[in-house]
Amino acid sequence: MILNSHAMRKFRNILFSVIVLLGICLGASGQDPPNCNTTIIVGPPSTEFQMFGWSVELNDSFLVSAAFTSSFSDLGRVHIYKRGIAPGSWILSTTFLGRLDIPFVNYGWDIDLDQDRLIIAALTDTGAAVGSGAAYTAVYNPAVDAWQSEDRFFPMDGAEEDMIYSVAISGDLALLGSPNHSHGGIISGAAYAFHFDGSNWIQEAELLPSDAANGDLFGKAVELHGNTAVIYSPRDALGSIYVFRRIAGSWVESGKIKGPDNGFTGISENRRNIDF
Repeated sequence: MILNSHAMRKFRNILFSVIVLLGICLGASGQDPPNCNTTIIVGPPSTEFQMFGWSVELNDSFLVSAAFTSSFSDLGRVHIYKRGIAPGSWILSTTFLGRLDIPFVNYGWDIDLDQDRLIIAALTDTGAAVGSGAAYTAVYNPAVDAWQSEDRFFPMDGAEEDMIYSVAISGDLALLGSPNHSHGGIISGAAYAFHFDGSNWIQEAELLPSDAANGDLFGKAVELHGNTAVIYSPRDALGSIYVFRRIAGSWVESGKIKGPDNGFTGISENRRNIDF
């Protein structure tokens, strides 16, 4: 269920030009469902290489669409829409742009939204090294009814071409996935936990699986809810999910779920289900 929900959350629009919102229609048993509205949001004018809808997020008030770019000269964009008064209406509120000084950093490769805070991955941004990747956060300020940039941060030991492929945020905690990182093995991958100290995002831990091996790509997808992190490793056997928990400020690996064909190993039966 976690992989399915994550895949839906990170749904990539095939057309990369529109976002379609379908209302969920529920009717009483034996009755026709009520009429539903379908909203089509067309991306703002941009270059032909802008992939509007590459990654999308939604909550009760805001819809966020990343426009990752395949153009070397373009910056990448993240568009934030605010729900309008009229049913099904969305109004463009804010657009964040990638860096002006470094082209093709893949700004908007992944995004995550938690209430009034947004995290954005810049896949190949220059962090600790060229192409190691970085993350950006923005927060909504209701006093001025606007989204504002908050911080830019990246793993301290990032190496060239490590990349920040996935991001997640929950409250004052953030998680960055770097599947190309070589620590437990060559391209074995890593995830990095950060906490917000009131002014900046501070690296708290580097998360590595206990059985890391070459080519696992640990960190290809990440999810975070409170003090629980879920990290995907696609090339560990037929794919595995690792669970880490934050206990008294320290992150501890607490479980591993393998693909169905491999059974369930390494942890007790009560780890089969993860509550979020």
